[in-house]
Parts: sequence; structure tokens; C-alpha cells
Amino acid sequence: MNRFLINCAWDIMDLGKANHVDNSVARDMFVENLATFGTGAFPNYPGAEVDYAALSAAWKVLSDSEQADAKISCANFMRDCYDEISETRRAGSPAKFYDIAAHYEAEEQAKPDYLLYTHAWDIWDKAETDGTDLVTAQKAYVETLEGWGNLSREEQAEEADWFALKVAPYDKGLQYARLTDDRALFEAILATR
Repeated sequence: MNRFLINCAWDIMDLGKANHVDNSVARDMFVENLATFGTGAFPNYPGAEVDYAALSAAWKVLSDSEQADAKISCANFMRDCYDEISETRRAGSPAKFYDIAAHYEAEEQAKPDYLLYTHAWDIWDKAETDGTDLVTAQKAYVETLEGWGNLSREEQAEEADWFALKVAPYDKGLQYARLTDDRALFEAILATR
């Protein structure tokens, strides 16, 4: 669990309040500030009183997978501790808020052990290239997928059912990861499904 954004959660919520957006949107706006600070593309979403120069530098040295982990960890923290952290904000107690954050431990999410989990990004590429839906692309993709033929019919059906349920509905989080070309975030989101 990467705690980078959890450590900025109070400021993220300040940004959300200033911009009248929910926590998930505020987190994305905060990350955009971090990612673009010092460039002409810096949107400077107001509300978070932080040292963007220092935080941006630290953010930019994280790998894509570390950034994805930080985003997921922060989302989980804000969801799992919503009532507690909301109460501390109403009371105006950053100390209590950060005490909650410091002691937060999310349950570890095991990555799906489906063969198609590691190929979901590539299948999405195929769907876009071929101009088809994801299920059609998945069926065409597995025809040449190494290891697919070693699975029993039942295992293949389980894989296809998982894909149809978890990937094919064009989930907004997965779409966002695709739009931002963030495969690590895509896989991290998919791992939580």
C-alpha cells in the first residue's frame, strides 16, 4: 500500500471543498496538479495549501505502478474511513484525521489469477484496433493466446465469464486508465474487481 496520497488526504478534501467536487474527483485534480506543476499545463486547481514544488518532485519519481497504488490506496482509505474522517473534518481536527490515516491498513487485494487478467489491456487494444466490442475482441484474442489451449473448457468458460463481468462493461475507472494510457492503474483497478 502506497501512502503518498493518504498523507495528503486532508489537503485533497480541502481542494474538493473549494471546487465543490467529491473526494474521488478532488484526488484526480490534486494528482493533476502534482503531475503538471512547473509546466505550462499546470491547472492549479485551488484549495490545497501544499508545497507543490516538493510534492510534485516526489510524485514524479514514483513509477506508474507506484502512482496507481497510491491512487487506489487513497480511494480505499477515503471509502473505508469515510465516517471517521468526515467527523474529524467537521470538528476541524487535522491531528485526529492524520492519526486515523497513520493507523489505516487496507486489506491486501490479491490479483486475479485469471489468464485474461494479464491480457485485458491488450484485448482492449484489439477491440479498439478492430472496431469491435470487448467480448468479440476477447474471443478473437484467445485464439492465439499461449496457454489458452491448455485450459479445460470449464476453465475457459470461467475466464470468459470473469472477463465479461469485470472488463467488458466499460467501467469508468478502466476507461479513465485507458484515456490516460495508464496500464498500471488499469491493472490496479481491475485487481479490485
